Amino acid sequence: MLPPGMAPPPGPMPDMGPGGPPGGGSPIDPSILMALASGGGPGGPPVGPGAPGPPPPDQSQDGDPVSLLQQMLDLYQQYMKVEPDEEDKAVAADCFSKIQKLLAKNQAQQDQAMGTTPAHKFMRKQNALAGP
Repeated sequence: MLPPGMAPPPGPMPDMGPGGPPGGGSPIDPSILMALASGGGPGGPPVGPGAPGPPPPDQSQDGDPVSLLQQMLDLYQQYMKVEPDEEDKAVAADCFSKIQKLLAKNQAQQDQAMGTTPAHKFMRKQNALAGP
């Protein structure tokens, strides 16, 4: 029996008998079942045992607000280089300044928690100037 609103497939219906389809298998083509199970279909990504799965989520920055803020600074710098409108550049510079203040506040809190002295700060600056 078909659900309401569904038309029967073309061609003769196979004899399902009292126990269902012959051989105990499904009357649906296995490739269709695989496509439905994986969300694929015609024109979609390949399905089957050798098909690659979905890409893993990018978790490289999860839980690291300092690296996210640094990325934001880098992006604002790029934006200010390519933006032709001076008013928009001024707004971006203001945002850049606020993000820089967040980073400075974070660093000050870390320094305080670690007991960083002025000598330690001097050495950090010298190492930063020397480069990687």
